[in-house]
Amino acid sequence: MEVLLRFDHTPFWRDNIPAIMVIDASFLRKPFYHTEADTIDKLDFDFLSKFTQATVATAKELTT
Repeated sequence: MEVLLRFDHTPFWRDNIPAIMVIDASFLRKPFYHTEADTIDKLDFDFLSKFTQATVATAKELTT
């Protein structure tokens, strides 16, 4: 469970606000995750686009 608390949804969970964690496990692949070296030039926008499309499609499927 401790590893789950490293992500951006943690403050919501701590305040009892429902939040869903969607993750691509980048912290396992990127040594600079959430550091000063975590800059925009390191983003893979093609992957991000595909990941976002899959996430939206999944959410749509789960809510219909």
